[in-house]
Amino acid sequence: MIKHHNIMRAIILAAGRATRFENEIKPLLKINNETIIERLVRQLKSAGVKPIYVVAGFKSEKFLNLADVVLINDPFHHTADNARSLKVALDRIGFEDTLMLDGDVILSDDLLPKLVESYRGESMSLVDLRTTDPEAMKLVIVDGYVVRFSKDEGVGSEICEIVDKERLKKIYTDLDNIRWWGVGPNTTKFRTVEVNPNSKWMDVDTPEEYEQAKQTFKEN
Repeated sequence: MIKHHNIMRAIILAAGRATRFENEIKPLLKINNETIIERLVRQLKSAGVKPIYVVAGFKSEKFLNLADVVLINDPFHHTADNARSLKVALDRIGFEDTLMLDGDVILSDDLLPKLVESYRGESMSLVDLRTTDPEAMKLVIVDGYVVRFSKDEGVGSEICEIVDKERLKKIYTDLDNIRWWGVGPNTTKFRTVEVNPNSKWMDVDTPEEYEQAKQTFKEN
């Protein structure tokens, strides 16, 4: 078990409907012999993170057999985005230091331990400064902290975050007024930790990216 600042919890946001995948549920797509969300749960457990909450919505019954998690149903999934999903979760479980993940992100096994071991009680983002997608939301970083997000300037990508309890309370106050929790007014000034040189990760937005992910993570 990895030793870190606190035994923290995780929230995986997995309520959305992936229109580009017809009736498939992205977190339940398989990479090797496990689904994307099973992979995340395994990696969280290995990093000593518990409990693990999964916010489901579209076809939430498909998540009922997922082991070692607490399932939270988002009744607003068909009309709202992930800010509402996070609000539904926080209304139920309250505020603690929380590792936040999207349910369609695929990580190599080294990344969550890197983030958890780096945590010292201050909100932080796991970032990849190697990415060059011109359409992606980039990070403007000053003195090791994300100061704003922009499609026109900055570098890299944010992969996932640990949000400390007091910051989570501030983020909660924004959730009724934004669509995506991670780019709200209280989600800057997170300290950054960079991925390892050989780390791999992808978020799966299209069937083409899913096929690419199956090849990228064929050995891990």
